[in-house]
Amino acid sequence: MKIKKILIVDDLEMVLDLLEKCISNKFENCKIYTENNPVNAIQQALKIIPDIIILDIVMPEKQGDSIANSIKNYPELANCKIIFFSGIINQEEAERHNIDNHNIIWVSKSSKLNILMNHIQERI
Repeated sequence: MKIKKILIVDDLEMVLDLLEKCISNKFENCKIYTENNPVNAIQQALKIIPDIIILDIVMPEKQGDSIANSIKNYPELANCKIIFFSGIINQEEAERHNIDNHNIIWVSKSSKLNILMNHIQERI
């Protein structure tokens, strides 16, 4: 079974640590990478070519949506699935975004982690 790579980008170390532990415990076939400096996110993604990128939206210096838009410019990242994991929306709003856009999934940080885990499971 191929090891899947997941890159988590968030400026909060606490969020990175939590997600890394939760994802590692649930998915044994995943290698987790974290980046707390959004400016380095694209460079890190190009280095590891992840299967999934989990992005916070509101971060200093570079926003998650800007990173997602930049990813489109790199053919080697074309197959990366993007999950926005953000506190700026609630889960009801996230679900409305998901209906309109199947390429990028939204999950609210205020939702239960199993919602994020289900979206990861569907994409690996």
